[in-house]
Amino acid sequence: MALSTQEVEFYQRWRQKAQTYELCAQADSQPIDLGGTEQCIDKFFTLFVVYNTLYSKVALTLQKEALQAGKDEYKWVDGRFPDDHAATDYINAFLGSTSLINALEASDSTKGAINDLIVVLGQFNIALDPLTGFPNKERDEEFLNNLRGGNDFNRAMAILRIIYNVRCNMFHGRKDLHSVQGRLLIPLIVLLEKIIELVYRRLNRRNPS
Repeated sequence: MALSTQEVEFYQRWRQKAQTYELCAQADSQPIDLGGTEQCIDKFFTLFVVYNTLYSKVALTLQKEALQAGKDEYKWVDGRFPDDHAATDYINAFLGSTSLINALEASDSTKGAINDLIVVLGQFNIALDPLTGFPNKERDEEFLNNLRGGNDFNRAMAILRIIYNVRCNMFHGRKDLHSVQGRLLIPLIVLLEKIIELVYRRLNRRNPS
């Protein structure tokens, strides 16, 4: 299920929007200024609009291919779109864990972003209880351990889940602005941009059906 002309135009338009935001470089691991942090937040949200469109398409693609193959996979739950699974599990299955990790490690920028993420991850609460909002320290430690030395599947899932969790925390939580937030968002933006590019290219290689 290849992307339609309208979907390609949407992708290109919103990628251009994302490029209008300039990120301030971090110096000596110090927080960037509030103006730079605001740019990071706006760019992250803009990129996630693109990502949401792509992983929704991936979910439909995988569901259709499973039905054609007679497999009972990638079904919607109670008629609802599985947003969290589509953004993480489905993207991992669609790209392939090893292919995703190899692509991220092939570039100095994305490889460096993974290393930067490992450095700053312990300073933030990523996994939050959906009911209480309390931090899930064990889950955050699992993310960190998988990034440091997990297999390709666990490393890929950690990256995808961190990106999705941060999006949820920002979207549903308080909108306070702190300069330290940029230290987390900059590597996530670098990784999200590359993942978006990989998903887009792979979707466009799919034959229309």
